[in-house]
Amino acid sequence: MRVIKLAIALSALVTSATAVALPLGSVTIEQELAGTKVSIPIDLDLEATTTNAGLELKVTTDANLAALQSNFSQMVGSYELPSDNCPGYGQHPVAKLTSTSLGVEGNKAVVKIKAHVAMWDCQKGFPGGGTTMEWKNKCVKILGKKMCTKVPHKVTIQPGPDIKNKIIEDDVDATVSFAAGTNDGKSIELVPSNVDVDLHNDITKFLNSIAGMFNSSASQIAKKQIGQLVDAGVLRQAIPAEVLVYEPNVTSISFYPKADGSLALKASFTAILTGDQLNGFMKEALE
Repeated sequence: MRVIKLAIALSALVTSATAVALPLGSVTIEQELAGTKVSIPIDLDLEATTTNAGLELKVTTDANLAALQSNFSQMVGSYELPSDNCPGYGQHPVAKLTSTSLGVEGNKAVVKIKAHVAMWDCQKGFPGGGTTMEWKNKCVKILGKKMCTKVPHKVTIQPGPDIKNKIIEDDVDATVSFAAGTNDGKSIELVPSNVDVDLHNDITKFLNSIAGMFNSSASQIAKKQIGQLVDAGVLRQAIPAEVLVYEPNVTSISFYPKADGSLALKASFTAILTGDQLNGFMKEALE
């Protein structure tokens, strides 16, 4: 990578604040997600700009996530949405995924989910409905003859079994969007948008419950899979060591669509070399 150091050193000699861009080629990162190995090609560009604070180095990583898209349905298929129809009293949705896909709209990754949903109503059993009685034989003599009969011995009063009724079931389409961002410049996080749920027939009266289920469950499933690739630690593997040593911060990150419509993620990592760091860097590069 001596050519990288040389280009950076020469750019530092430019007195204006004009950025000097240097394409660095591509690097392929391999990650295993839910038992599936995914290869992510990442294009790299380097910009060096002189500023009052020192030399600003910015590496832009452009990751093509088409492989994640093509394997996405398989990777999330092993996860289940809530299946306990009565975790407590009241009305509860349960669902089973039927299909999933990963796409892109503007600067957001978009997960589309099809599921079969059922609404259950769970109520406490009737008081005394589960009452049990134990009997024992009791014998007495009547006119000199022994006569035996069963009489109550012990009564246990308890409620009847919980009442579980399936109110309605139907197919549901849901869309969950994710934006990429950073709060600390070190890590990358996915921020889910509001869930858009398309319901049918009378099941629309349970919109809030069903949307909440997709927001808490389906979002986490998708976030876990996408987040393993959309990670600062993963992307930093592609940054040249000559820049990485200065611990660059994440300064911008966003999803976007490639020309063929596939999902991509562009992130910029920026570091500023102080005067002393720059002098040592240039000396090493120009020797």
